Amino acid sequence: MVEDLKRAGISSAQIEALTPPERGEDINIHPDNVTAIELLVALKTQWRTEALSTMSKAVIRYTGIDYSAVQPTAQLMGLTVSARDFSLLRLAEDEALTYRNVL
Repeated sequence: MVEDLKRAGISSAQIEALTPPERGEDINIHPDNVTAIELLVALKTQWRTEALSTMSKAVIRYTGIDYSAVQPTAQLMGLTVSARDFSLLRLAEDEALTYRNVL
């Protein structure tokens, strides 16, 4: 896949920014952020998108999480989401958007 991206003209820096850490690498999440991050990961398939195109190029741009999926997902996970957790989820979403829309 990396070779395909390079052939498509994607820079090495952009590819590196999109490359997830190796499985098994430890990351530190502050305890106050655990619920928001668990939700962010669980909602990975619930992002809204828009298609932008010209005669020479088409791009799918992520616009944010589908908020109607947050509460049902949290309930299925057995999580209680406070207003603070939702605010933290939105902050994580905003940061994730900077990476999702790199290309």
